[in-house]
Amino acid sequence: MIAKRDVRTLVIVFAAILIALGVLWKCGVFGVRGDRVTADAQKSMEIARSWSAVEDGNAKQVTGIFYDYDQAPLKGICYCYVNRPGVSCGFFFRQSCKLDRDMGIRKLDLGQYGAAYVSLNSQQVAKVIRDDGTKPVTKSVSPYSPFVIVSEKRDCAFHFYDEGGREVPVSGAEAVVRD
Repeated sequence: MIAKRDVRTLVIVFAAILIALGVLWKCGVFGVRGDRVTADAQKSMEIARSWSAVEDGNAKQVTGIFYDYDQAPLKGICYCYVNRPGVSCGFFFRQSCKLDRDMGIRKLDLGQYGAAYVSLNSQQVAKVIRDDGTKPVTKSVSPYSPFVIVSEKRDCAFHFYDEGGREVPVSGAEAVVRD
């Protein structure tokens, strides 16, 4: 049989664990799981469920775009979540910005978290080549849909090409996020 003293000890230990978890939560140690970033961004930015989303991510960041094809001209909202170094678990909101079709390809410099390229794709980009100085990597994208490309390195060279093979410059202003 369990003594009253043992029950009291268990209750005190359980309460201490709950208090410690509460303190960690308030200190911002727990973020959003990677598979829940889009849902969290949609809820926190109050984006209608009818809007479409596209995202890309890695271990350091998740960046995405919400857009609505029913809007004319096409507009969108970009969001970035980062996985902070040190004692943290999950991704934390870092920034958002508005996009419009005339912006072209916009580079987001996320400092130690890398970089992201976002576009509503009015230039009909179909191919992206990432050249980090070793072996170039080619990725296909739909020329008729918005896209997001993320990189763990912010100084990696990216080249964008339309369906005809013509290079499309990064035309949008670079957004820099300070650490």
